[in-house]
Amino acid sequence: MQKTKTLVPNIIPKAGNYMSSIGKLLKLIRVHRSIPQGEMANLLGVSQNFLSQVENEKKQPSLTTLVNFAQRLSISKDILFIAGCEVPPELSDKDKVIFSDMQKSALQILLLDN
Repeated sequence: MQKTKTLVPNIIPKAGNYMSSIGKLLKLIRVHRSIPQGEMANLLGVSQNFLSQVENEKKQPSLTTLVNFAQRLSISKDILFIAGCEVPPELSDKDKVIFSDMQKSALQILLLDN
């Protein structure tokens, strides 16, 4: 039986700009897959400088770029968006819990070993 990797629970954001944690998520995926930043940038079709700025939350990629990233990483864009999106503050408390649970599940799916 294969041992599962421990997930990073604090990657799930709490509030704020909806896509502000996408850079952290992309970095988490890259590190989890043991891909150097330059190689990841080539895989995603962007410069290493741009990827670095995204990972450090200095730049936000467009939705079109994120869809392209998901395709190039062979992951569902929906799963990427759910895992990388902040919990919308306007949700009811019950819906925030549901959304947070969805994020945790999406993150687990993204980090499954192939």
